[in-house]
Amino acid sequence: MAEIEKKKPEKQESSQLEKERTAKLQKLRRLKQKLAEMEKQEEILAQQKIIDVKLLAGTEEFEVNDQIKSELTDLESSIAHEVAHSTLEEEEYKLSSILNKLAGVSNETGKVELSKADLASIDDEIHRLEQEIELEQTKAAVVVSIFDQLCEEYTWLKEPAYGFMYSMPDKRKNKKDYESWLDDWSKVLFDYAQMAAKHIIYTKELLSEKPWSEFKDRTNVIQELADGLIKQKVAEFLDKKKEKLRIYWKSLEFWADSIVDWAKNVAFTEPIFIEDIREANQEFSNLPEEDINRIFNIIAKQGLADKVKIDNKYAIKIIF
Repeated sequence: MAEIEKKKPEKQESSQLEKERTAKLQKLRRLKQKLAEMEKQEEILAQQKIIDVKLLAGTEEFEVNDQIKSELTDLESSIAHEVAHSTLEEEEYKLSSILNKLAGVSNETGKVELSKADLASIDDEIHRLEQEIELEQTKAAVVVSIFDQLCEEYTWLKEPAYGFMYSMPDKRKNKKDYESWLDDWSKVLFDYAQMAAKHIIYTKELLSEKPWSEFKDRTNVIQELADGLIKQKVAEFLDKKKEKLRIYWKSLEFWADSIVDWAKNVAFTEPIFIEDIREANQEFSNLPEEDINRIFNIIAKQGLADKVKIDNKYAIKIIF
């Protein structure tokens, strides 16, 4: 009688463990499928196969047929490269081991039991996937929001009635139309750089981004818009091939004030190097290096900092 009563808690514990295993495995499966769909939509990673593994209700075992075993071999290599950010051999081996257990591969029976250590590994993998999915969603949201912001500012961008705006007028035959078209689109390009917080625009990248990808003669149009901003003295090309366009959507004087304010707010009493600007995680952190050096000179000339040279590197020390 005592033995029977002793077995009841063990049975309950076993049942609870089975439920926990089932829930975690199902969650991991959903996360992997979701991540694969996101990667496919964004064309960032190669298309990932989704294996349909059948979970037997009320048990802790998986049955795997020959087709799934074959697909698993391909999936192991793609997951290690596409999902896991780390390239360490230990990480790849660990991930491969988890996948084998999830698929239930066994040399003898084709079934597997998951230990507590296995469940802990699955927990780690779930956390990793959740973080990657969150990152992908953030990237997608940023890409969408930039174009949406442009459309809010310039509603004609996606109105069919204004489809003619995606064709550049002949500047010789229709000079006024061309000038009006150039003025409108130059503003869009300028605002695009600011909304995307891009100080340097790579013209080739614009060819595949909205709204620029909608132009009929994209290469020539983007060149015309770049030249238009250069004539307005708010942009310049940084290379002879004219592929790197620096757009000054805020003046260097503005950035100089921003850096001084930041340094004082965080009480940065040590010399400020370019590396410190990069690590500040501020709007000015991704400014081109040449501009940062110019800004350092501006701040020093304003008498707000002393310019110093340490280990052949220039820096500024803010005067408090």
